[in-house]
Amino acid sequence: MVLGNADATARIRNLARSEEFINIFKITEEQNLKQKDVEYAVRAIVHTVEDFGSDADVQEFLDRSIARIIVDQDPNDVIHTVEWAVNSLHSLFGGDALIPHDEAYQGIAKRFSLRALEAILVGVARNKEKIQDLEDPDGFLRERVDRFWRERDVAELSASGLRGTTRIQRTVPFGENWFSPQ
Repeated sequence: MVLGNADATARIRNLARSEEFINIFKITEEQNLKQKDVEYAVRAIVHTVEDFGSDADVQEFLDRSIARIIVDQDPNDVIHTVEWAVNSLHSLFGGDALIPHDEAYQGIAKRFSLRALEAILVGVARNKEKIQDLEDPDGFLRERVDRFWRERDVAELSASGLRGTTRIQRTVPFGENWFSPQ
């Protein structure tokens, strides 16, 4: 990434190391050392602008897509969009933005999962303009995130034994639809 676009890479790292990002992703010191924060930021950015195809390996898809985004496009808009989504969710829910609440559907563990990144964060990011145009965007996000965790379909988005490729093909479209105000 650094060789492709050092400025964009620095912005992605800054996003991943922001207090809000660290807080909603529950980044530990160990995860920080393994650059999980940057991995989560890359996942959010890629899934916000790219649709995952069933013929790809997830890591190859992420690697190819982030390179294309930061080299062949202007990455500033998508980075800004993901920052907006992170900050919006953090301002409403704090560190629990991507954590299921106590009334979550049976079988949804109360911990961070990639399902939350792919469906909630990416769903909010993909709908940024529509959400911002609402009379009460904060109320909309509060209600949709609350109801998200109560849905039976959400429990099935990352069922035990489900391959990552299949999960992504379910979570991203579900989140985009779920967080669309229409």
